[in-house]
Amino acid sequence: MSDLVIDNGSSLARNTWVVDPNQEKRVDIQLAAYEEVCNSYHAIDDFRTKLLGILPIASLGLASFFAAAFTLHYFCLRYAALSAVII
Repeated sequence: MSDLVIDNGSSLARNTWVVDPNQEKRVDIQLAAYEEVCNSYHAIDDFRTKLLGILPIASLGLASFFAAAFTLHYFCLRYAALSAVII
């Protein structure tokens, strides 16, 4: 056990710090917990990156669907209008 004495010249300000023998064990536990938190964060970050990679493809497909639906609707309206004029 090592003692560290801090003295600033005053007899009232004399503190003794004792190093805890279980401190290394606590540090190992804290490092393991920190590593798990980091792994969890990286997993979430990886999932978000994949999701953002899929987003343009999905939005392109959705935009294509709406463009096709609009074109079909417009074609049907024009066809009905032309049919009414011809008949």
